[in-house]
Amino acid sequence: MIEELMDTAYFRMFTAGRADLRMDQIEGFLSVEVFSWWILLVGVYLGYLSVKNVTDDYEESRMDMIFSTPLSRKQYLLEKFVALSLFTLILLVLSGLMLTISVYSVGASYGLEFNPFMVAIVSSWPMFLVIIAVSMLLAVFFKDSKMAVGGVFTVILVQYAVFMAGHMVESLEFILPYTISYYWDYNSVLLDGVFRAGYFVFLTILALVIFAVSMHIFDRGDIPA
Repeated sequence: MIEELMDTAYFRMFTAGRADLRMDQIEGFLSVEVFSWWILLVGVYLGYLSVKNVTDDYEESRMDMIFSTPLSRKQYLLEKFVALSLFTLILLVLSGLMLTISVYSVGASYGLEFNPFMVAIVSSWPMFLVIIAVSMLLAVFFKDSKMAVGGVFTVILVQYAVFMAGHMVESLEFILPYTISYYWDYNSVLLDGVFRAGYFVFLTILALVIFAVSMHIFDRGDIPA
């Protein structure tokens, strides 16, 4: 019954197209029940947090006070980006530790040299850096929390839907590389023990490029009174 279900187009959305994924193994179960939803579970929260971290200073008229000090606009935004990035990394490491403890509690164990659950979770960091960068870009562009949060949520949900559709419909597979989820290949880590460093680097560079655009816009834009 499970094998028949996993062979359906609907279920392939949650297996990222992997035919060798089995729900009766801990890796397959976590891939479907945790990792396939990870960008929504964490991404939406980080997107909201990143937007509010900037737009609150606009909406509460703190910008003039902040920049009456020697702090530059670029430094202001960079410090927020770095703080959110480190917060995200800590969040992912703690999540990985909790997941590892849960796996050990049900009898599964892995050597200290390679913990696939920790690696899979932490390797999602650049994907969330992209979300943070996009959130800050929309925050400095709209200068309004409702507009920016709505934009971030739309970006996350649309790319998630496109990623799922690309796995569900074979004729749409060509759109997968246009989603950030495509470059977080957690199944390669969970099922093959392979960490794709190239994908990790690509998403990190993409996040830095988007953030650089947001710094340029913020540095040249007007600050409403």
